[in-house]
Amino acid sequence: MGIYVPLPDENDVIKGNFKRRPLWKGRIQWAIEQRPSMRQACLLVGCDYKTFRKWSKIYGLWNPNQAGKGISKKRKNINTDNIIYVP
Repeated sequence: MGIYVPLPDENDVIKGNFKRRPLWKGRIQWAIEQRPSMRQACLLVGCDYKTFRKWSKIYGLWNPNQAGKGISKKRKNINTDNIIYVP
């Protein structure tokens, strides 16, 4: 069973930040299920991180991944040929 995620219509005109519609619960829930972190989910929705955090807390969906599980980290490869070991 899928979640209905409505997209903005072409006729929707945004007139400043205060006239903007709130984020839909279905869209936030879908983005959280698709991405391992909240920051990546807010990029998927296309809004600011603080706005995403505010609305996901209001809807009770805020669950950050503090351990970073499932997110690849950049690691440096160290060349061990030039290292001198002193006994």
